[in-house]
Amino acid sequence: MNTIPLTEEDIIYARSVAKSIYDESRRQGLNPAGATGYYSAENEIIGVLGEIAAARHFSIPFVPNINQFKRPDVGRWQVRSTKYPKGKLLIRPGDPATDPYMLVTIPTFRAANIIGWIEGKDAMTDDNWYDKESIRSIVGPGDAAWVIFQEQLSSFTNEYFYLWQKKTLEKEVAA
Repeated sequence: MNTIPLTEEDIIYARSVAKSIYDESRRQGLNPAGATGYYSAENEIIGVLGEIAAARHFSIPFVPNINQFKRPDVGRWQVRSTKYPKGKLLIRPGDPATDPYMLVTIPTFRAANIIGWIEGKDAMTDDNWYDKESIRSIVGPGDAAWVIFQEQLSSFTNEYFYLWQKKTLEKEVAA
């Protein structure tokens, strides 16, 4: 796990980006409750802080992705963030199977923990699928999703990640 410090400026910026996401969603006529059935400004801010932390983790600039759904959040990564230290990575139907996903936990607004990652296609299995009823006991109310527990995630420091990254870069260069 890699811990990324968050500053007061990050929090202020995350609030601003979260408000832009909310406002643009309303402009597009989208339901603010989303898959969980309720809207939380705090969750929106935590999502932005997770993306800021992910960008720092990869040493790339953070560019906000305002309601461009299904597009990677940071670089080629889908970022999932939660305030819960033992939180899970959720992937919803319609999310890209071809993207890698990473989990960031933000138990306080002072630091983000980069927990690990998984390829979408490896996460989207029957074993990880929870319907609307069974997901309630795992993460609370919400739409059906693939639920990935932290123990299922690969570390960014293991050899597999470096081999995967090398293979992915080689494919991009060849294309």
